[in-house]
Amino acid sequence: NILSAAQTGNGLALLTGTSMASPHIAGTVALIRAAHRDWSPAQVESALLGSALAGSVRQGNGHLETPLDAGAGRAQPASAVAAGLYLPLSNNDISAQNPGRGGDSRRINRAGIEDEHCFQQCDFMRTVVDQSGGGTWQVSVSGTEGAIIQVTPAQFTLSPGAAQTLKIAVDVSAPSLPGTW
Repeated sequence: NILSAAQTGNGLALLTGTSMASPHIAGTVALIRAAHRDWSPAQVESALLGSALAGSVRQGNGHLETPLDAGAGRAQPASAVAAGLYLPLSNNDISAQNPGRGGDSRRINRAGIEDEHCFQQCDFMRTVVDQSGGGTWQVSVSGTEGAIIQVTPAQFTLSPGAAQTLKIAVDVSAPSLPGTW
């Protein structure tokens, strides 16, 4: 819920949904573009998704939303502006992985990983590109309790503008996992 201006007795109301999220994300994108006029749409999207505060969106009853319902999480404009890596992605990349044309949507280079056919173990590949002038990066992961997620390499160093491909191995074979996401 977002405390918003309204035509009510005290001039405020709690509102929720796309009508409230859209202007906030548009404003965040404007801030990112003002700070980084040379960033591509993929860089802006990657910064938004990669810096979002996951596990922060709640249902009306106070329970946390699932990742599929909440998306990447709550936008963090300052963190998005400071994003040091991005996942390059073009329209051609998306079109090439269209399942209707024989592609594999698991291969789209984006922050989220999901595979409705993964019942035990599955692997994903993601490529990140430095946009902060180079540095050393340490991978951290989070996921549903009971899932095992390993990323290789777990640490890497990039020169300015260099890329690194990451292998993400997911094990969801724990008996407690089916039906939890």
